[in-house]
Amino acid sequence: MIQLKPGLQPSTLAAKERKSLNHRRKNNRKTTRKKNRGLRFDRVFSDSAVSPFDQMEWERRTAEITDDSGKVIFKQENIEVPKSWSPLATKIAVAKYFYGDVSNGTDPHAGGRETSVRQLIHRVTRTLADCGRADGYFADEKTAEIFYDELTWLCANQYGAFNSPVWFNVGSPDHELPGQKPFEADANREHGDPEQIHHSKNEEQSRQRPSSSRCRTPS
Repeated sequence: MIQLKPGLQPSTLAAKERKSLNHRRKNNRKTTRKKNRGLRFDRVFSDSAVSPFDQMEWERRTAEITDDSGKVIFKQENIEVPKSWSPLATKIAVAKYFYGDVSNGTDPHAGGRETSVRQLIHRVTRTLADCGRADGYFADEKTAEIFYDELTWLCANQYGAFNSPVWFNVGSPDHELPGQKPFEADANREHGDPEQIHHSKNEEQSRQRPSSSRCRTPS
């Protein structure tokens, strides 16, 4: 049996009454949109009193990848990952998505390499939250921080993940926003992998606006 929504008027309602009712509903919708401009939502997974990264256990590991002959083709030691992550997840995240060159040290903003999954996830989720705040997507500052905490928790606990170009590029210095919040005390650790930047005919423009999607439209 189909249930009608409360307040729905029968088809025998006089045309004049229907017109008056529709006018009131239209005005109510406009008022509601003005009051509810911007996203609002509650916490589900995160805790306002604790950083999402502190809601889980972490450990130090070595990420190593070998070829069919057993030769080491990638290795990074003393990296920090969630204790719950599998060895495979660790290898993929560290080898493919950590930004920077280890020979330049451990400060990604200076060309060094990320050493923790905290840095990787924060680089992306902080940038998305800050962009949403700057573009007026959130109703207030509190909602923006809830968005950051919830998204960070989901990524760190592997309930969701972005496609590769997001991990490669989002949070690069070219996309930093004024006042963007850094991870810990190290400001602006974000940068995208230059090898994964989507190249266009104008290489300089491509580096200034790295792609976060591999979707292409045939020309």
